[in-house]
Amino acid sequence: MFFPSHTFSNSSPLRWVSWNPLDHGYYKVNVNGASKGNPGPSAIGGICRNSSASVVGRFSMGTGMVHAIVVEALAIRFALIWAEDLGLSHIVVESDNLMLVNILNRSSLACPWRISSIVADCWLLQERFSSVLFRHPLQEGNVVADFLASSAATLQLPVLLFTSPPPSFYPLLLADCA
Repeated sequence: MFFPSHTFSNSSPLRWVSWNPLDHGYYKVNVNGASKGNPGPSAIGGICRNSSASVVGRFSMGTGMVHAIVVEALAIRFALIWAEDLGLSHIVVESDNLMLVNILNRSSLACPWRISSIVADCWLLQERFSSVLFRHPLQEGNVVADFLASSAATLQLPVLLFTSPPPSFYPLLLADCA
């Protein structure tokens, strides 16, 4: 699926944005936090795929009225807890919040106070796995997680865990893996 790198100029290059295969035995969890205000009604969402891009599961959960950076951090923490519950040992967690990814990778020393305890939880959870990589995809590469979080923010649903995608996700998943 092609997405322009930005839409302000006809001369901007097009980027190929798709799901990248992982090494055998790794699982990728794409996560997102959505907030309809700052603070506002918020939610988290994520999708987990194995090394051949098959969906292992997905989640959505309303988180109430929180700030945008908090809900992004909550999404990552929930993904780590969920991955541990699934018995995964090698994971890649992708979030479109570059600041948070840099903090979790210890590339940035500046951690906003609102998320410092959540980040500390993530670092403790990280130790329970054989391997955890935190990565930043382009926002266009995180559309399924964004959809899951945005939908839950509007509805403020309790945690929903699924082992397969609904038929309405197939076009997104197929485009993502093309």
